[in-house]
Amino acid sequence: MAQVVDNLETESAEQEQFSYVVHGAIVSCEHGSHLNYLNLPQDHGVYIKGKALMNVGDRNPENIPTFGVCLQLEKPCTPVCSIDWMEGMENVHVVGKQALLNRCHTQCSAGGGKIDIVHDGQEELDIPIQGF
Repeated sequence: MAQVVDNLETESAEQEQFSYVVHGAIVSCEHGSHLNYLNLPQDHGVYIKGKALMNVGDRNPENIPTFGVCLQLEKPCTPVCSIDWMEGMENVHVVGKQALLNRCHTQCSAGGGKIDIVHDGQEELDIPIQGF
């Protein structure tokens, strides 16, 4: 059964506001030549604005595609993230794992780059044309 969420509170009014990350969010790697979109081949049944909400465990190759060329290794990028995203929403769980927030980050074991969320994906945003 799908759960549709219009608005989830992410932090109290005194704390900095963070947003939930959905399928199609834009991510970057500090050693990658390009940005890319987060993918969620199988949704978790929770949606915000009609888009599938992601959790901190969504860090596999099917979730985090290539960032073009790994500038650290000087070869095509193949992200390998052996740890979950860090700094998820502590009190909101999606299929048993913390909900993914735009403050989250993970580490690539292949090239050592920090992977960050650039845009939460809740609103449509195209990745700009990138090149050298």
